[in-house]
Amino acid sequence: MRELLLRRDKVLRLVPTYAYVHAVAPEVSDVTDVAFGKALDIAIAQYNYYHYRNHELLLNEVLRCAIDIFIHELSQSGVRLSRDDIEYYSRKFMKMLRCWASSPYVKYLRPRTHVIILERGDEYRGVFAQPDFYDPFSNVFYELKSFDIEKEPKKHVEVQARVFSLLGPLKLIYFSTSGDDYVIKEKSVESDEAVINELWEFIGSYMGAEVEPLDKVVLSYPTVHYVYDKSLKRWRRAF
Repeated sequence: MRELLLRRDKVLRLVPTYAYVHAVAPEVSDVTDVAFGKALDIAIAQYNYYHYRNHELLLNEVLRCAIDIFIHELSQSGVRLSRDDIEYYSRKFMKMLRCWASSPYVKYLRPRTHVIILERGDEYRGVFAQPDFYDPFSNVFYELKSFDIEKEPKKHVEVQARVFSLLGPLKLIYFSTSGDDYVIKEKSVESDEAVINELWEFIGSYMGAEVEPLDKVVLSYPTVHYVYDKSLKRWRRAF
């Protein structure tokens, strides 16, 4: 089946997952929360990178990385932190980083960007997707959130997870408070092929979609491939 995608006469309309998420779940988020989440995500990815290669990376170094990114992201939005604010968020970062360092998730790395290819008739559309971490042994993807998704459910998290679930088994991992400290919890996400019809329509109408040769995309990215079966009137995963 994969060889059929290498035909040079086909093109693929492509959109990033975030474009679909922003269109379906246009939530207004607090700039401080967004900056904090981004800083934590990058710092944790760095920690895992060095841990995987058996290099010792002290938590204080990871903390400095997180704080630097946090301050930079806020400055881009015109927000300046006081010394007390920096101390408060430094303590929060460190508690979460210590929690992460003692978790089983430190052994996972960020996967390459994948492309979810949708084929219907003679037309091909696709979505760039990159969850935070991947376990190649169990073939499970992980998406990390810096807040408790059960206590603070957010639509954009649900929408993003629906797309990522098309890649394969997906687990959301998230920080939850436990007294004055944090614990990491996880939630399995069932594959939701119903989202494919919505993606198909969105990609077809999205003005900012990229158009690339299909064979180039297949050779450049890991892919999963869904085909619309006319006889069954449903999408099925080809590989």
